[in-house]
Amino acid sequence: MLNWRALVDEAVRRRKAEQLTQRDLAALAGVSAPTIVAFERGNTRLRMDKAFDILLVLGLLAPLEDDPGRSSFVQAAARRWQDLVAPLDPGDAARQPDGSITYDHSLNEARPIALRALLPIVRNAAEGETGWPPFWAPTRGKIKPYSQDGVLECWLGIPENGPVKDPAHSDFWRISSAGQAFLKRGLDEDGTAVLSPGTIFDLVLPIWRTAEVLLHAMRLASDWHNEVRSVDIRLRYTGIAGRELATWSRPTSRFLGPGQWRARR
Repeated sequence: MLNWRALVDEAVRRRKAEQLTQRDLAALAGVSAPTIVAFERGNTRLRMDKAFDILLVLGLLAPLEDDPGRSSFVQAAARRWQDLVAPLDPGDAARQPDGSITYDHSLNEARPIALRALLPIVRNAAEGETGWPPFWAPTRGKIKPYSQDGVLECWLGIPENGPVKDPAHSDFWRISSAGQAFLKRGLDEDGTAVLSPGTIFDLVLPIWRTAEVLLHAMRLASDWHNEVRSVDIRLRYTGIAGRELATWSRPTSRFLGPGQWRARR
C-alpha cells in the first residue's frame, strides 16, 4: 500500500534541499501555487495528474514510456556507448565525464529501408549545416559510420583516431533502418580553455543544438522512402547541477552576478 504522507514528506524535503520555493515548484510542474500548497498538506483529493506532474519534477516518479520499441533502441544504444568507453581512462574527454546531451527521435509509421540505403539519407540530412552538425557522417578513416548490431553506428571518440580535443567532439550516434535515431554528445562548455569543465551552462547552445536536431529529423523524414506522419523527439541533459548560466563565447560573463543563476538539478 502506498504511504502517501511519507511520499509527500519526501517531496517537501527534496523541494527544500533544492532551494525551490513553492512558487518555483509550481512553475516547473505547470500547476498553480495553491495546488502545491494542497499537495504538501497531504490533500488526497488532489487531481492525480497534478500530483504526478509534481512528483516528476522532484524525481519521485519516472515518466511513462509509450513506445517500448523506441525505449529498447535507446537503451541498447546507451549500453553500446558504455561498452565503447569502458576501456578509456576515467577523465578521457571521449567519456564526456562532466556532462552530456542525449537526443533520440523516431520517425512514426516509417517503413523500414535497407541499411545500405540509409547512409546516403543520413549524410544528406546533415548537408548545409555549419560548425559541427548532429549525426555527422564522416567519410574517412575509422570514424566513418559502420554497421553494428543491424543499425548504422558512428563513434568519433575511437582511440585509434587520436585523442579527442574536447567532449563536444566525441559524438556517438546510431540510426536504425526503421527511422529511430540516438545521439550522445559532450557539452561545448566543457571544452573551453578559460574555465574548468562543469562550471557553466550556456544560454544559447541548447536552443541552437535542439534546432539542428529538429532540422536533421525533418530532412531525414523528407528523404525517407515512404510518407512519415510525424516525428517524436526527446532530449536529456546530464551533469548540469551546480553550473552557472553564462555564454560559451564569453564564459567569464554572468547575468546576475556569480552564483545567482545556478542549475539545481
